[in-house]
Amino acid sequence: MNEFSFNMAAAALVIGFWVFYTHFARIRAKNSYSLSRALHQERISWMLRMLKRDNRVADTSVLRGLEHGVIFFASSTLLVIGALLTILFGESSELSDLTGFDQNFWFSLPIELKLMVILLIFVYAFFQFTWSARQYSFFSVLVGGAPTHSEVAEMDEATVRGVAESIGYVADRAGHAFNYGLRAWYFALAYSAWLVSPYAMVVSGLVVVAVLYRREFRSRSLMAMVRLFEYDQKM
Repeated sequence: MNEFSFNMAAAALVIGFWVFYTHFARIRAKNSYSLSRALHQERISWMLRMLKRDNRVADTSVLRGLEHGVIFFASSTLLVIGALLTILFGESSELSDLTGFDQNFWFSLPIELKLMVILLIFVYAFFQFTWSARQYSFFSVLVGGAPTHSEVAEMDEATVRGVAESIGYVADRAGHAFNYGLRAWYFALAYSAWLVSPYAMVVSGLVVVAVLYRREFRSRSLMAMVRLFEYDQKM
């Protein structure tokens, strides 16, 4: 196997780590607690409480905080994309001097291909963050148009819960998109190790999977949310 084929095989392996973990986390969340599952349950609890109170100023403040966090990452991702484009195609870039970079045939050298892969990952992350931000705006509209306290008082409990779950589902999808964007950042860091060697990239990919698994299924934050959910069930 020549050097180019070996690099491509290593890159495909790390993509395999990414795809495998995404499917694994989705399936595992159905059978055990995870951060995404716990947050989904808390969002429904939040919406149930929101529907039963008149003053919803605190709810809108939380919404603004969620949107600002997503917009921050979207803006940061756009800056990274701009920096990578400048490195690859900017007229003042020194990449061609360092590597013999040919603007007309930029796939010919490994470093350009590596940077292009990292660039594509950040483009994917940008799309996820912007979709998350848009879904949070949908969520804001649904919260603003939610039934008032007096209207909720006239509904039966099943209807109230159905409304809460529908609004919470939109927030859940926004949270998933944000999570996919963050996951892309993690794997972009793993691919950055490709600039050192393909071995470093594979090891970094395994480290990223281990970190993601630890935070999603074994973190102390998750344990705290599970305990809170159990307390809510007893109330």
